[in-house]
Amino acid sequence: LEICYMSAGDLSKLVEKKEISPVEIIDAHLSRIDATEPILNSFITLLADESRIAARQAEKDIQSGKYKGPLHGIPVGLKDLYNTAGVRTTSGSKIFDTFIPTEDCTVARKFQQAGAILIGKLNMHPFAYGPTCENLDYGHMHNPWNPEMITGGSSGGSGSAAAAGQCTITTGSVMVPTGQEKILLELTVIPGEHYLLLARDQTIELNLHSALGESRQRYKSLVE
Repeated sequence: LEICYMSAGDLSKLVEKKEISPVEIIDAHLSRIDATEPILNSFITLLADESRIAARQAEKDIQSGKYKGPLHGIPVGLKDLYNTAGVRTTSGSKIFDTFIPTEDCTVARKFQQAGAILIGKLNMHPFAYGPTCENLDYGHMHNPWNPEMITGGSSGGSGSAAAAGQCTITTGSVMVPTGQEKILLELTVIPGEHYLLLARDQTIELNLHSALGESRQRYKSLVE
């Protein structure tokens, strides 16, 4: 359980020193998902077999001196709004239940290139248009602190997965879910890397410019 609540930065240091393996990390998170997912419903698509295969490959690469950097071997869950090649991307709606993209979006591709391991696609408010994350198609998401309460949205699965230790890194909106689930955000700055990404090649088009402007203002208020 301790592994599941370690930050990406702390896990990364252990992976680089070969004090913990990606296989151990993925196995721990999958066990945590098995124990909590029937209640939380954080995921739409869980990639248990695929993530185990990726973890074994990551372990092999790291042991042979092919360490890719801070995200190598770290589990990531993508909001089911991001296109992932060969893995269905529903946008939280049965309308896209059988949609399987042929290529990764920018965010998914960057994570893969960095060696992160995709553990699954996370549940969300349908089409990301709503703050509650009540989803009649794939089931409502539930707050880990009190399953009778909502997770907030539109990235409810991302919030519950992070709060419950189901996944080290999740993606999506942060303001409402982090408030609802009492998540302390960790901002890790890695020299030479740029972590403010806009993925225009997603399944649905949102008003990203206003979101970016708000995020910039909030970040500015935090660091000043």
